[in-house]
Amino acid sequence: MTFSISRGGKTLAPLAIEDDDQGSYADLLNKARSVAESIATRGIAPQTGSAKYIFEQSKALTKALPAPESVLGADAGPAYEVLELLEKNWPELARGETTGEWLILRKAGLWVNLMQGWPMNTYARMTAKFLEDRGLLGDKAILELGAGVGSTTRLISDRVGERYVRTDLFPQLLAKTKAPGTIARYDFNQPGSWRDLDAIFAVKALHCARDKKATLRYLYEMLAPGGTLVVGEGVPLTAGEIPWALDMCFGMFDGWWDVGGLLTRGQWLEHFEEVGFKDSGFSVLRSKQHDLGGIVWAVK
Repeated sequence: MTFSISRGGKTLAPLAIEDDDQGSYADLLNKARSVAESIATRGIAPQTGSAKYIFEQSKALTKALPAPESVLGADAGPAYEVLELLEKNWPELARGETTGEWLILRKAGLWVNLMQGWPMNTYARMTAKFLEDRGLLGDKAILELGAGVGSTTRLISDRVGERYVRTDLFPQLLAKTKAPGTIARYDFNQPGSWRDLDAIFAVKALHCARDKKATLRYLYEMLAPGGTLVVGEGVPLTAGEIPWALDMCFGMFDGWWDVGGLLTRGQWLEHFEEVGFKDSGFSVLRSKQHDLGGIVWAVK
């Protein structure tokens, strides 16, 4: 598998290729394939909304991947638990009798465990390492987008100063994670008021932007010359036509299925160039033959 990208007549190679050794992505994908088949063959075919997205992604996964010989159970971690939650409640979701948000809220701690556990925490760790390696921590002016349950915040909290700003649509969530700096509400679908920032970063958040290019323009305006944007994200297809294992699950939530979901790294790099960033690059997260995304970055 090659991870190089052709842009503007030149070939861009990844800065790093990291192997995901925290868990077995093949096992997670087999679990997702089993759930997808259950959804796709129950005779329920929603025509609108989140349920339609989940159903179509289920069909895509069953078509792209052979049925597994064996499947691990829910004790394999929060990602498996969410897949089982989707499978168990699919009829109610399909009929519009419940929502993914409500199902998650009913399971105390599940959302936090999912976002702080494997495989989601891998993107936070890669982002934190990049920020440190590039000298973007310490007493720098840093803006974090969609800080949520603090997956990345916890990794850098002892290496940031008072100019670190954590933001989210629901800033009350952020107070549960202690860190220097300040907390603010910010919707990255709108222009922001910060200026001359050294770094902006987002982990598993910017895929929720309604218009990715418009959001990138807002972020560009807030960076100082030479400032860096870092984005930790997955990719829509991990090998051939195989969707990311948790795409169905996140289809339960508004802000995913209704805004286009994940982008390829090539699309991110193209948007960076169109917005005006002068340099960009990427690092890859892989698990055997599967490309799981990683991080993309751009410098103003």
